[in-house]
Amino acid sequence: KPVVVLDDPLWAPLRAQVDLMVARGFVRREAADALQWAASVAEAFDLLEAGLASPTRIVPVIEEAPEGDR
Repeated sequence: KPVVVLDDPLWAPLRAQVDLMVARGFVRREAADALQWAASVAEAFDLLEAGLASPTRIVPVIEEAPEGDR
């Protein structure tokens, strides 16, 4: 399902936290990009409708453990 956040000063810390988690490798950029930011309520509804019409699927990446960890 699409996730849209109204780009308001109230949510600025959330946006900064998401960017920090991507920068530190806790969240993949593709996953963070699935969170959309809207400048107005009308734009938020447009983004929600577009997301429902063409959903984005994020597939988890399974990384192999190093040889010593098996």
